[in-house]
Amino acid sequence: NSQTVPNMRWILFAFAAVAFAAFREPLTTSRVGSVSTCVSGQKYVLSYSTEGLTDDAFVDLDTVKGLTGVQCDIDQTRFLLNFDTADHQTQFANSLTQYTSFVTSTGNFAGCLANGDVLLHRVTGFNPVNTRQAELLTVPAKYDEVLKDANMTLTRSGSCGNDQICLGVNTNDCRNPATTIPLYKNDYLDLTCQDCFLGAHAEVFFTLQITLWKLTHVAGGLRNIAIEGALVLDLESQARWSAGVDKTYSLVGPTVVMNFKIGVIPVRIWFEIPVQVKVNAMFAEQASAQAGAKINYVIGDWNVDWTPQNHWVVAKPSPKFSYQPVLTGSANIRGRVDAAIIPTFKMHVDNLADFDLTLDPTLHLALLGTSQAQQVCADLTYDAIISTRTALKIDINWLNIHVDKEWNAEIMNTGIQPIGRKCLP
Repeated sequence: NSQTVPNMRWILFAFAAVAFAAFREPLTTSRVGSVSTCVSGQKYVLSYSTEGLTDDAFVDLDTVKGLTGVQCDIDQTRFLLNFDTADHQTQFANSLTQYTSFVTSTGNFAGCLANGDVLLHRVTGFNPVNTRQAELLTVPAKYDEVLKDANMTLTRSGSCGNDQICLGVNTNDCRNPATTIPLYKNDYLDLTCQDCFLGAHAEVFFTLQITLWKLTHVAGGLRNIAIEGALVLDLESQARWSAGVDKTYSLVGPTVVMNFKIGVIPVRIWFEIPVQVKVNAMFAEQASAQAGAKINYVIGDWNVDWTPQNHWVVAKPSPKFSYQPVLTGSANIRGRVDAAIIPTFKMHVDNLADFDLTLDPTLHLALLGTSQAQQVCADLTYDAIISTRTALKIDINWLNIHVDKEWNAEIMNTGIQPIGRKCLP
């Protein structure tokens, strides 16, 4: 028994040593700096101050010697790696530590992920298939797994080059349409948009704070949102007829605002602006008309802010909607048209969050002409709905997951508002 007690002490000591090694604080290093970039004539600066895992915790696939190809499986957790020699495969295997190593890529192999996120994965296993091919087992990693503390801020800082670059649909200068857009045509009804375009201006901003490996603050949104365009429809009706049109265009395709590395940690922020065009038209008899309005929307600033204490808080814009009616047509027209150009401003921060703002202003036109009075009139009204959606891609406190993982809100609904009446002659 006297020998059993010391042996048990040694066993307990060994278990304690292993447990301490497994749960000890990982090695970290400080990284402070800023980077700038030019996007559509706007200069953006991202400033950062972080305390994160040291460089030796990461393996950048773009710099791995002898790695010739990478394939991903469907759920993007397994990677099939091809090497030019067996020695290079062995060197790569020796550079990994299960569960504490991370693989990254912002170049040759970043496109392996179908959803377009940057490649930042934690290594969970390595299985050689043959001497020049191996399966790398991983799980997606988030910023709070590699950053102990972090403060990042992205803001616009002046202009670079031509800051009058037009971001638009069917326009080259944000003042005039580039071409006629066909919407609907059959034997009885022809709808085209001869003067339809949309130009937008917006500035992206973003803030992130991580404290002791936990997300403590994230905010993002757009400043100085303004939209100018036209929604003027050409209508030809041969009989009583109605039609509905719903099409989606890309005002701004996926545009990267910032794509860089904090040390070896990849960070990418990007935005896009898809636009939905919806038209419903109904006519009582044969007629022709051109009707609609020039539009000008001054939206202002919009941002959403998250903290564990306050959850999602939205700073609502104070928009102004202006319409200039346009009307020509035959005196015997009777009909109604509801038309909308609906842009959605989408900002994405890879591995962290998505921010969406949807503007849904609908123009309503009631057309009435009489051959006796030789006059055609349009009564114009509008209604506008602004909604927002945010979604976190990073873990937070279990208590708040159902509240904060995804948040949707309607932040404005004007109801029907008058524009006025326009008559010809």
